[in-house]
Amino acid sequence: MERLISRALRLGVIVSSLFLIGGFIVALLHPEVLSHPSVHPSAEHFLSLFRFDRAFFTRLLDPFLLFYLGIFTLLLTPILRVVIAIVSFALQRDASFMFISIAVFLIILLSLFLSFWRS
Repeated sequence: MERLISRALRLGVIVSSLFLIGGFIVALLHPEVLSHPSVHPSAEHFLSLFRFDRAFFTRLLDPFLLFYLGIFTLLLTPILRVVIAIVSFALQRDASFMFISIAVFLIILLSLFLSFWRS
């Protein structure tokens, strides 16, 4: 279990870093994108990533979207760690640690829900 968790955390940091570095590279190559106030990201801007249409690949070269993806991936990494712990403790039939992990997961979900609800 420890090895799987460390691999998941390492993979999350690597993928997040790649998105962030990609965003910085695109921003350096096209600095005019950063100077237009109308293109600053919003929730709809981020959710547009999941719309698969003709402009999908163009959106992937948006530095703000790459920054969002990097931070989003970095935020999901510890959540993935908790999910792996829940599954692992369930397979080991360790009920007390499984319920503790479920409680931690529910607290994380509640805090995410409340942060989005208040904004």
